[in-house]
Amino acid sequence: MKILVTGASGLLGANIAYMAAQRGADVLAAYNEHPVSIRGCRMQRLDILSQDFSAIRQFRPDCVVHCAAFTNVDGCEADPGKARLLNVEATSRLLKACEGLGNRFIFMSTDSVFGGDKPFHSEGEPVRPLNAYSRTKVEAERLVAGFPNHAVVRTNFYGFNIQEKLSFSEWLHSRFLDGEKINAFTDFFFSPILANNLSDAILELAAGSFTGTMHVAGDGRISKYEFALLFAEKFGFDKSLVLPKKMAEVEALKARRPSDCSLDISKAKSLLRTRILNIDSGIEKYKELYDSGYQKGLRGG
Repeated sequence: MKILVTGASGLLGANIAYMAAQRGADVLAAYNEHPVSIRGCRMQRLDILSQDFSAIRQFRPDCVVHCAAFTNVDGCEADPGKARLLNVEATSRLLKACEGLGNRFIFMSTDSVFGGDKPFHSEGEPVRPLNAYSRTKVEAERLVAGFPNHAVVRTNFYGFNIQEKLSFSEWLHSRFLDGEKINAFTDFFFSPILANNLSDAILELAAGSFTGTMHVAGDGRISKYEFALLFAEKFGFDKSLVLPKKMAEVEALKARRPSDCSLDISKAKSLLRTRILNIDSGIEKYKELYDSGYQKGLRGG
């Protein structure tokens, strides 16, 4: 199978590309500003906005997994024009580049497209984006829905980054190791999934025929505060380092955020063979991967 992954220098894109290559797929891993090397993958710099898609047409992928995006929520709020360019216009141009190739197109969206006034949002629920980032994701979702062979995946993930910058879980880990206090929200709820478990599901979707929107997230609902405590428990860190915090107490947050992004994953559990881990098991798997040196392999070590 030939898979093109955009945003391969990001956390999810890198893990999908790496895991696909390990399973024997022919992977073209595309990045733009941050060159990376992923074992077993063909690497390609691709500026989607340049509209030079010769590399895509030459590769002729069976599936495109579109992970590239401007995901800084407050950055999108400060510059909505840039957010729309990178999240909507780039997606539109990539879809046009795929016209006539007969490929599947998987679009990675977000759990924050909802208003967050109830737990466990389902795919059929009306979206109610509260900020510029989620509005651009909703707009891009609607573009992708017009592509014949598509899947829109809403999610919220954590895991190992191929770059030196730290993901949420890696940031937590580093703070615990350094014995530093961690402020964690008690009033923000989500359904986080380990990027490796999510990648398993994405690769199954890439080889399948499902069309439409699917929520693929951790099996359960947890606050950021509870997640940090559970992370500490699994690794044997000092739980007293985790301090409860309310979102309203953080002045640095510019964009309005939903308070409950937890997702109903009933559809994924019924249609996918991939076993979606619950939040507890996901963190256990994260520790197992950490102890086995997975990140070193991801980074080519």
